[in-house]
Amino acid sequence: MARSGCPRYDAGMPLTNLPDRYGAVSKLLHWSVFVLFAYQFVGANIMTRLPRDARVFGMNGDFFYDWHKSIGLVLLGLAIARLIWRRTTPLPQWHPSLSEPERGIVHRLETWLYWLMFVMPVTGYLFVMAGGYGVKLFGITDLPNPIGKQPSWSGIV
Repeated sequence: MARSGCPRYDAGMPLTNLPDRYGAVSKLLHWSVFVLFAYQFVGANIMTRLPRDARVFGMNGDFFYDWHKSIGLVLLGLAIARLIWRRTTPLPQWHPSLSEPERGIVHRLETWLYWLMFVMPVTGYLFVMAGGYGVKLFGITDLPNPIGKQPSWSGIV
């Protein structure tokens, strides 16, 4: 035992998952997605409530829209990386205190979260491109519109 009363672990966190805990890559992917989705929630609330010529923290609505779309694409990339990591790396064992029904609930909720990590950025991208708004990646460069403006999609949203 270390002086703090906590068990002593090997120096550093392993990159891959262990039977009893998640590794550094899983934790990095998890917390990156969490932080960016939290940013998306806050940023979306600011951008949809901001009057046209107003500024928040020195940034106007266009800035928030550009960053919201850009972070959405980053989140899609992280979701893909997370799914690949999840499929290629064994998970730690379930905590012994979880019952079978609880494990089933956790599994279903996790499945829904994975679906949302893909559906939200993909539909956001498609509707922005179909609306002809485009994506100015981090306010620097315009991404090409592979589907073109689709006025018929406006009734879907």
